[in-house]
Amino acid sequence: MINDPETLPSRIECASLKTSSKFSLITFVLILPRSMPFMIDETPYDQWLPEIHKDIILFSDEAVASSFNSTQYKNIESFKNYNTNGNIHKLALDYHYEEPFQRILGLDEFDLIRLAHLREYLNIPGQGLLSATTYRDKLLMKKHLDYHNIAIPEYRELKSPIDLIEFIEEYKYPVIVKPRNLVSSMGIVLIRSESDLQKFLENDFEKNMMVENYIEAKLYHIDGLVKDGELMFVWPSAYLSLNRCWLNDGFTSSYMLEPKNPTFNKLIDYTKKVLKAMPSPDIFTFHLEVFEENNGKLLVCEITSRTGLGRVNKMLEECCSINLNRSVLRLQCGLEENVKPKLNNLGGWILCPPKWGKLVKIPTNIPFDYIKDYQIHGQIGDSYTGGDFSGDKIASMILVGKDEVELRKNMNEAYKWFEEHTIWSKDYTTSTDLTKFPLFKV
Repeated sequence: MINDPETLPSRIECASLKTSSKFSLITFVLILPRSMPFMIDETPYDQWLPEIHKDIILFSDEAVASSFNSTQYKNIESFKNYNTNGNIHKLALDYHYEEPFQRILGLDEFDLIRLAHLREYLNIPGQGLLSATTYRDKLLMKKHLDYHNIAIPEYRELKSPIDLIEFIEEYKYPVIVKPRNLVSSMGIVLIRSESDLQKFLENDFEKNMMVENYIEAKLYHIDGLVKDGELMFVWPSAYLSLNRCWLNDGFTSSYMLEPKNPTFNKLIDYTKKVLKAMPSPDIFTFHLEVFEENNGKLLVCEITSRTGLGRVNKMLEECCSINLNRSVLRLQCGLEENVKPKLNNLGGWILCPPKWGKLVKIPTNIPFDYIKDYQIHGQIGDSYTGGDFSGDKIASMILVGKDEVELRKNMNEAYKWFEEHTIWSKDYTTSTDLTKFPLFKV
């Protein structure tokens, strides 16, 4: 059991600022019905901000607005077509002119630019448009990192099919085509051959996309919290597997690295270098993904100014006694926050993706003590067509282990058990043997 708090790379110090008795807060939340990045019970804003919860106006997708307790907020507004609804801006301005907001906050990546526009227009502290756009737009992010000599995969903006054809001529197959502003591998296409290229050009080519050369390497993610340019908390993890939806195979999972792992401090030092190069807000969480090639060279895959998805936040809360979303909101509000991370166990998480067919049976209980949280997201009787992106899931787990070896063993055992006890009405092809994944080896 790892329980020495001094083994943590950093700790969050107390931050206390006085706020007025009439502290108005508007919090944007985006939670989609099936592919929600946050589960309702994992975003209890009223409990996280008890000092001001009656001054919070919560803006939400109408599909989930009723899940919040309206008696705990000043008001809850729900919207249709949440992603593109311009009335969110209009109503926010109406509220502000009646009683000015002191903070405009949100946790979801799809809201970063919208929030930044409102902050700049109303002159409210927080992440500005330049920062939000650079973290949000994958092309601008790559250009910015490239300018600051941070290693990244070769890339190019796709303005026409000729850009893609020319890129392949220069860098050869395979290549990855991705939208500039989506998350969790949504919309990613792997082009491995001439026939793949022809199919993509016929059906999928559109504006606002970019291309990168395909990197065959270990993939890590580093998650943390920054305040005034200082890392208040940071922890590196490794993807054990990644559901590459373009292959219709695999599941998404990762595990925390041990501090004694030689890559642990190497990734933290690299994270500091990357963050220094980015135009960052004063207080924010981040999720950085980094490739490590066979020769040890590190390259940035992506970085975003929000908490990692999957079960990252819940895993860190279970294993390190820190909730990044709670802490960042309190710090952004200037409320007292005195969190002392304590490493209790190494943790990992698994997202179990949907298959092709109708879901007939899904296990409700898993007989393993090392599974600390198990959630069912799928519905028996529903039909599925496989995972649409790496975060798609019918179930998820948070697991622990005393070290990396035990943790990886537990994760493989748990997922194999889940696969064996989940029944679909239609045959499908899948592989639970992680050694068959070229990017990820046990």
